[in-house]
Amino acid sequence: MIKARALASVLVTLVFAITGAAAQAPYTVLATGNGALVVWNESKAHLTVEFVADKIEPTQVGGVALLLDGRFFQLTMVDPDEFDAGNLKGTAVLEKHMQFEGDYWNSQVGTKLPRQVITPKEPLPPDTMIWEIEWPAELRKSGEVTAVKNLFLTSVAGDRVMVVSTPVMKGESVEDRLAYLRQVADSIRISATPVLAKDVQAQLMRKQLE
Repeated sequence: MIKARALASVLVTLVFAITGAAAQAPYTVLATGNGALVVWNESKAHLTVEFVADKIEPTQVGGVALLLDGRFFQLTMVDPDEFDAGNLKGTAVLEKHMQFEGDYWNSQVGTKLPRQVITPKEPLPPDTMIWEIEWPAELRKSGEVTAVKNLFLTSVAGDRVMVVSTPVMKGESVEDRLAYLRQVADSIRISATPVLAKDVQAQLMRKQLE
């Protein structure tokens, strides 16, 4: 069975009650009143992104990989140098990443997987894209994969590409998952300077006390 690629270590959280083992992890996951907020600082990429959920559970996958109301989501940050983006900017970088990611999965399964960009009715935030990979029926029948599709939300963040990926299983609604990714996209806040997790945590605590 194909396993998801993992990032660095375990989650580091302040309120969320999951303590990371890697002191150098570039991210912190904070509990909010209705889910979790990820603070990420890496190179020139500084951002926060929110995941709304009633129930949030950690997984055994490294990095920021969570079960949100029973649905798997993984947040990673990719250096454009990994996929030879060169001087590409904006959505051109995201399209190059899609090609890179798609080619990776093609090599894993030994066949060319259908992939396409999803164009929502309402425009996404600038330099943001949602796209999908569709898993062929024969791979699902063989048990190599259990998902019908993998959805990807990508966004340019400083000198990195932020990637939120999630598999859609048989019987789950693709439209609902796309709507959720749109909600995540709208929550992204990019900063030109590092975002201090302790300051964000203090703001969250003040809101919870109001």
